[in-house]
Amino acid sequence: MPEGVKLENSITTSSDSEQLGAERCFTEEPQCTDIRKVLFENILFLEVFAGTSSLTIEVRKTNLRGVAVDKGMERAKGPITILDLTKSEDLQFLMDFIRQEAHNLCLIHFAPPCGTCSAARKRKLPSEVQAKLKDAGITPPQQLRSEQFPMGLPGIAGLDLHKVKQANKLYFATRDLALLAISLGIRVSMENPTNSLFWKTEPIQELLHVHPGHCNVFHNCMMGGERQKQTTWWCNDEFFSSFNLPCSGDHPHKPWTPTLTTDGVHYPTKDEAEYPKLLCQRVAALLIADLQARGIEQPHTITQQIAQRRTTAINSIAMGILPRGQKLKPLVSEFGHYVQFVVRPDMDASRILPRLTKGSRITDRKLLTGGDKRVSELTGESLTYLEGLKVSEETKVELVTFGIPREPWDFVRKAAQVGHPRFLPYAGSEQLDDLLWTNLNHQACELNGMRLAFFKKWVTRAKELENDERNLRAELGEHVKHVLQGKRLLVFREILEDLQFPDKKLFDDIIAGFRLSGWMRDSQVFMSLPRPPKLTLEALLKSSLGLQKAVLKRVREPEDAELHLAAWEETQAECERKWIWEDTSGDLQSKIIAHRFGLRQNEKVRVIDNFKQCGLNDACGLPEKFTLHGVDFIAASLIRALVLHRKSNTVSLKGKTFDLKAAYKQYPIHPTDRQHLSGSPFVIQTRARQSSMV
Repeated sequence: MPEGVKLENSITTSSDSEQLGAERCFTEEPQCTDIRKVLFENILFLEVFAGTSSLTIEVRKTNLRGVAVDKGMERAKGPITILDLTKSEDLQFLMDFIRQEAHNLCLIHFAPPCGTCSAARKRKLPSEVQAKLKDAGITPPQQLRSEQFPMGLPGIAGLDLHKVKQANKLYFATRDLALLAISLGIRVSMENPTNSLFWKTEPIQELLHVHPGHCNVFHNCMMGGERQKQTTWWCNDEFFSSFNLPCSGDHPHKPWTPTLTTDGVHYPTKDEAEYPKLLCQRVAALLIADLQARGIEQPHTITQQIAQRRTTAINSIAMGILPRGQKLKPLVSEFGHYVQFVVRPDMDASRILPRLTKGSRITDRKLLTGGDKRVSELTGESLTYLEGLKVSEETKVELVTFGIPREPWDFVRKAAQVGHPRFLPYAGSEQLDDLLWTNLNHQACELNGMRLAFFKKWVTRAKELENDERNLRAELGEHVKHVLQGKRLLVFREILEDLQFPDKKLFDDIIAGFRLSGWMRDSQVFMSLPRPPKLTLEALLKSSLGLQKAVLKRVREPEDAELHLAAWEETQAECERKWIWEDTSGDLQSKIIAHRFGLRQNEKVRVIDNFKQCGLNDACGLPEKFTLHGVDFIAASLIRALVLHRKSNTVSLKGKTFDLKAAYKQYPIHPTDRQHLSGSPFVIQTRARQSSMV
């Protein structure tokens, strides 16, 4: 096995109205400044006009999140988010998504379709091909644009004119999305053939005038392609500067000659539309290296993983239970050491893997020059795969790093050093340990003194704020005032501030009411993992008639009459408390009806409003992934308490449970949504016997 350069323990990483609309879009500020630590698992790569989605697939292999967007899935090799960016509503949807994910996005890449801009349309076909096409009754593609008329030649009509107009809409969308992303501090890249007239179109020229950026030019044959296709890869910064890689001229290329098939003419340009795998791997490697330079590391062991955040799988480990699936990293890192080789930039480095230990894989790759210190200092086996290439200071090469698996006894030794994962420091354990230690290792009189001091401080402060509290309530709307009756709001706000609670706008939401549609506000409390709404409120209203029929049928034909009656009685009680309200208009046009049903819990019947069936949940976007602490968290915390207690072998734990009365009725609904709820478009309906209520 070639030894290369051994790296011990860790890897070394080195129209005017359109214009005005676009300006409004990309000059908006982000909704809030994110104060959370950015985790590797939240980082997102977005590929627009993804085609086969090959680039997204390769990025996902690094465990980054990847979203591929295109208008269809005909060519896709992986999941595609279907959006037609010639439609204003789909474009707005993507803009909203970018705003919500701004703090997670590491790169947005655009590869707009270039069919109408292709230089190949200007080339004359070989005479023999023209003759075959004429015999077959096939008209060759015609030139649709020129240097003088990049937005479309005068005189084009019919299908050709439609194609050009649709492409132009996509180019304007590209401009608007790129400007928005850059204004939010997101890196943007864009790719098209160097000779494509795409670069000359008005929207792209406008973008490049505002943000000249850096144009990096390479031939596909140097990135794993089979033809000498020259590509321009633009970026708003120097991130892709290593991609300036012209053909070395010492390897064969496939021809560009079109061929006649049973389905028509096959143009080789179609084969080159998909990104070569090597190019995709190099983009992914650049992203990983950049994240590492920013201190955003991918956890490779469970020790690193549990230090980032608490999950159900991690709670299971704390309880001595092995969770299912592959949710946890290994206890010991996979690789014991790393080796490096310098290879030709047009070489597929995976050819080296069969000569290395089984289980080895490429962990990093960098396009460098021969004068780079990381290259010039390498000797011996590390230079084996240059294959006679004379390396000067300016010669482009690739430095490839391979991870070599640990030997069995090395793995055992390292695992013994780490110990059982139950006793490792968990994310958030500092605060939890402080809480548990205080409660378990202080005398009862000391604990009572601390608790009394806390309540005395805030009861006194609540008394001081009584006048301000009355003034605040006088300004509240009637619905909000009723729901918040008896709550000391101002002292609650000061307690939140004193505790440095992450959600700085929680108090504002409480006194204004909480939204039920559109994008929810980012509270900064939970992990940032946006889930966009599946449809807009307007789109939901258009389809409400069909949904109404399904809901009304369920109301008229209850499965359990006794349970249905109990739900009706509970609904009447909620009306008396003014938690819900009756719509007596009798007009169900442009309204969304939610099915209300009863759920028996022991001796109690709880009423549920099914916003999933009526589609309201689909019109709600969440910027965070809510994490609720269940029994697993409680059990893991109790085990931690026993670990921390000085006399854990003799201690007897006792706990109390506190529950909120009518918890989901404690906070008001925002006037905007309440207005819809009370009249249009949201309605809650139930029916029992001869009575009904909307």
